[in-house]
Amino acid sequence: MGDMSMRELRARGYTQEDIDAAKAMQDAQRRVGEPKQSIGVLVGEVQPKRPSEKPVDFTDRAMKSKRGVYDQAALALDQQALKESSPERAAQARRASKIAKELST
Repeated sequence: MGDMSMRELRARGYTQEDIDAAKAMQDAQRRVGEPKQSIGVLVGEVQPKRPSEKPVDFTDRAMKSKRGVYDQAALALDQQALKESSPERAAQARRASKIAKELST
């Protein structure tokens, strides 16, 4: 299912308040440099597309590596980014994870 128009969302029972909250979320996503999700996804009507960049699984490597502390930190930060409800905090966690990954190489 592709993007939905505002008219379609209202016809399905979503209020203007729901749509305005989704627009505010999109603005927050833009501010932190994250790809914005469609309003249909944010109100829960449309399934989100799979993210193109998946967290790197460092689990095995982190336990065996000489630089294991940085790898473990990167793994923990990636996992926490996935759990964050705030897009700003998730973006910060991903940036921190990227730095830890760079330090581990």
